[in-house]
Amino acid sequence: MKWYKENLDLSSSILGLEGAEIYKNDENLKPSWVEAPVVNSEFHIKRNKDNILVVIGESWTYGESLGNIATGLKKYDLLSQLQYCFGVKMSITLNFDYFQYAVPGNCNANMYIELPRILKYITANFNYKNIFLVTQLTEPSRESAILNELPKHPVTALYKNKKPIKFEDWLLRYDEVFLDIISEEVEKYKNIKTVVWKNFCKFLNKKIYNNLQLIETSWIEYSAKFLGKQYETLSFQSIRWLDSIMKESNKNNIQFDISWISDEINKIEKSNEFISNNFLHNNHPNEIAHILWAQYLLLETGWQNE
Repeated sequence: MKWYKENLDLSSSILGLEGAEIYKNDENLKPSWVEAPVVNSEFHIKRNKDNILVVIGESWTYGESLGNIATGLKKYDLLSQLQYCFGVKMSITLNFDYFQYAVPGNCNANMYIELPRILKYITANFNYKNIFLVTQLTEPSRESAILNELPKHPVTALYKNKKPIKFEDWLLRYDEVFLDIISEEVEKYKNIKTVVWKNFCKFLNKKIYNNLQLIETSWIEYSAKFLGKQYETLSFQSIRWLDSIMKESNKNNIQFDISWISDEINKIEKSNEFISNNFLHNNHPNEIAHILWAQYLLLETGWQNE
């Protein structure tokens, strides 16, 4: 890692970060399928606070499409991230220091391979009384592109089932792979509180995790509820990925209920239509959506009252 100080004018009262120091690091895991490695993927806002908020995620956490941000066009703007991202807003409300690792297009495997490194960096170099961890899980298709890079990862084993498994149960096991990883890592620390949320899909796990708080309402479902729109939360999000694994069913031993799949595809099509054009989203959440999501997470966690 190569951390370096970013020189920004933080005097604006709009940001609420007067006197803060910003340190950046871009030597981290990024998706190999994204051509231009994104910048501003990892930053630490130091304000000499007792506690720190750590947020991990992908494009919805990163702040894609906010302000002057369009990573596909190589347009980056750290000030927009500081002004608009839900995580920064949460940290200012809580009066905490802040750490964000988020890469547009990233997969859950990359995010949580990095979790031990991030927690070690924070605990080895700083004396925060408490770590408040906000972790995102995105949709389950993305590791399929890099399974050859993850030969020993438990998610790879899900694509090599020796016994037949229903697709619904496959999705449940997928959730539990990553909830297990997060739970086992945070269990190593006594001063950490952790929440997990999803942007597209619902939680399908049956296991109970006493050291994790799961936000059962997905971000897009919350936006729909806020707008008074009827919405059915997804079990998965990528139809192209579904087509691919269905064609490989003789190899991966995944069994598909066509009636259930048809219902889910209808939900996905309606979800995609909603996400692409509503008051709070244009594929990615806008500035107002980030404000609302920050408020919702603060309400659900109760951290503001601690």
